[in-house]
Amino acid sequence: MDDVDDENDDENDAAIDIATDAASASSSVPLPETPWTLVRKKTFPMPPISVEEALLCLEYIDHDFYVFRNKESNEINVVYKREGSGVGLIEPEQ
Repeated sequence: MDDVDDENDDENDAAIDIATDAASASSSVPLPETPWTLVRKKTFPMPPISVEEALLCLEYIDHDFYVFRNKESNEINVVYKREGSGVGLIEPEQ
């Protein structure tokens, strides 16, 4: 199972690298086409909560992830259910 997790982490890291490169590229550089179309936009209050509180929220929603404002850093973070077992935390680099 660890090999599968390592492969998934490598794929996710590659996707993050691509997204980071695209975000930091000049606006004059054309971005590749994607098959995705934004079809819904949601806004909601996001008071700061702890990671532990976010994990509790993750238990009660029907998603594999939960986006929240971290009480310690005041940054937007994501907790997510990992394949197999356990959870992960995504936070922006400082």
